[in-house]
Amino acid sequence: MLNDEILDHLSISQNWSIEWEKRVFWYEAFLSHRRFDHSHTIQKALQERFGLRVFHDGDANVRDLEVIKALTNALNNARYVVVCVSDDHLSDFCRAEYLPALRIEERTRSRKVLVVQMTENAHVPEELASHPRFVLPKDLEESDSALTSLASFLRSGNDLPFDLDGLLQVGPVIGEETRAAVIRRAEEILKRRTADTDTSSPENIELRLALVIAESRTSAGALIDLMYLRNHICSQNIDWHSFAEETLHFIRGSALHFGESRNTDNRANAIMILCRLGDLNRLPEIRADILRLLVQECTGGLNRPLDGHIARTAACWLSAQPSLTDDERSSLELTVISVPREMKHGLEPSRIDSMPEAIRARSFTIAGLCTEALSITERLVLVERRVDYIIECDAKRDEKDRGFQVELELELRELKDLLFKYGEAIEYGAEEKVVYAKVIGIFDSIATASKHTGLPLLYVGERIPNFVISPLLLCTVKNH
Repeated sequence: MLNDEILDHLSISQNWSIEWEKRVFWYEAFLSHRRFDHSHTIQKALQERFGLRVFHDGDANVRDLEVIKALTNALNNARYVVVCVSDDHLSDFCRAEYLPALRIEERTRSRKVLVVQMTENAHVPEELASHPRFVLPKDLEESDSALTSLASFLRSGNDLPFDLDGLLQVGPVIGEETRAAVIRRAEEILKRRTADTDTSSPENIELRLALVIAESRTSAGALIDLMYLRNHICSQNIDWHSFAEETLHFIRGSALHFGESRNTDNRANAIMILCRLGDLNRLPEIRADILRLLVQECTGGLNRPLDGHIARTAACWLSAQPSLTDDERSSLELTVISVPREMKHGLEPSRIDSMPEAIRARSFTIAGLCTEALSITERLVLVERRVDYIIECDAKRDEKDRGFQVELELELRELKDLLFKYGEAIEYGAEEKVVYAKVIGIFDSIATASKHTGLPLLYVGERIPNFVISPLLLCTVKNH
């Protein structure tokens, strides 16, 4: 049974939002801990006394797939993974939580993992020995200074490193005066419409833009027309020297007009047209236009969903300009926060490397829990526990419930991936006997639980040869 708090974590978006209250990540910290320790008191103190957002799984059963989803979501949205250590060794599941964060540290040169010692003689894993450490025993009143230091570290490490309020003051993409001038110009062009078909002439581009503006509210074809026109404008076959300033300003104004559209394709076409105009270096205001479009895209201006490709296009164009302003540098950092996956392959690595630590940490994302960083033995233990949990729950299920079908298949798929790669058996050397014996034991548990009704093994259905028989044959042969 999942508590409401865990379910709430499942609903938190992976994408940065202006509603995050000037945080780089939604959570300041993710507490990685053993079940039923006193880490929940640390969460409570950090939240109630210091106003931080701290994830704690509420000692939920981490074998449950929904809990794993919540943990994954929270890990992706947490600035720091705070590893709570005590006299007992950390579980394999804890290692699956913090090992990916160590990889982020290595690749981004940013601090991602902290250690909280909950006892004086707490066992700190070797790979965490050099990380910042805070001693917080069960009686937090005796360690108020350490708690305050931890809270300060968490808060300062997750603050936006730029002035978001100032960035939001760059103004609207297109003012009412400019919008009125564009519409007025389009109407004038349409009044003197001719049968000119020379698509390379300035007059024809103006005419086609005017038609698209006139049709945009009434015709679905306007979107396709704008796309073709964008392709033409962005091509290398136009003699831009023949264009009058008035024509360039009309193209710019038309692009700004569509830059505020709720239609993603319209905005994408608009930003590409503006970038092409910017490359001409004839309209100095284009640079500010692209900045405004980028900020509006990342902050959800006009109540529109964020499109990562539009943001990346604008950010990459800006990043290539000489002598960036403070607002332009801030907009690039905002884009990395908003669409890290797109920007990871958009900006030059050196550009991201020069950004503040929290931005670098946000730029590299791993899908939450990562068991691949664990040893083969540790991964098999986690699979074994998940299978045992599925069997326990299946015994209590309703006859019409098939909720564990997918879960069992996922675990069997994991087992197969641990045994085969590209159809060939993976060699484990000295660990081979232990690995194969463990796999046979997992299948024996499933078969024993299925001997009366055939369930849960029958959940796998036609995939039994692939997920069961093939691994079993390998393990049986190798284990003798």
